Amino acid sequence: MHRPLWLRLGQGIGITLAFASLLLIYLPDLPVVGRLFYPFGYRTEIEQQARAFGLDPLFVAAVIRQESGFRPQARSAAGAMGLMQLMPATARWAAPQMGLRGFRDEQLLDPALNVRVGCWYLNYLFQRFRDPAKVLAAYNGGEGNMKFWSTLRGEPLAWAYPETQTYVSQCLRAYRRYHELYDVERPSPTGANRP
Repeated sequence: MHRPLWLRLGQGIGITLAFASLLLIYLPDLPVVGRLFYPFGYRTEIEQQARAFGLDPLFVAAVIRQESGFRPQARSAAGAMGLMQLMPATARWAAPQMGLRGFRDEQLLDPALNVRVGCWYLNYLFQRFRDPAKVLAAYNGGEGNMKFWSTLRGEPLAWAYPETQTYVSQCLRAYRRYHELYDVERPSPTGANRP
């Protein structure tokens, strides 16, 4: 018996969609494919600067993935720049404390310098907040806001902006995924500011 064309096409599309769904569910679990979704670009710079500031390089990679998708020339509508999407004002404040002389905003588009300043700033936030989720909330929503949210009753992150709550959740999920996909040397257990 000959089936109508529309029925054959419908069945073919159904089979294709089912196969595609299975691929989307199981394929990202394969390390080779997972690394496409969770890249580790600029690995040398990230590992070097993360270790210099007592951070887990995979935590830094998760932040960069969320902030810029590893695009060194990324610029946000708010003015954040580079891999770690640093605000120029934050970088100008950090530069003299880091011993960077003659800092210019355009330098934030240099991946090595951006990662260096970003790692310094994450270290600074870890010294203040200790907890990775609170550090991420301060990185995204502002240090002053995180301090304020910490004075309110209950869990501080419950008071954070919805965008900040989503950011923290996505970064922590990416951080866990990076640990599943990559093997890197972690900071020493004596480091007080590691995630």
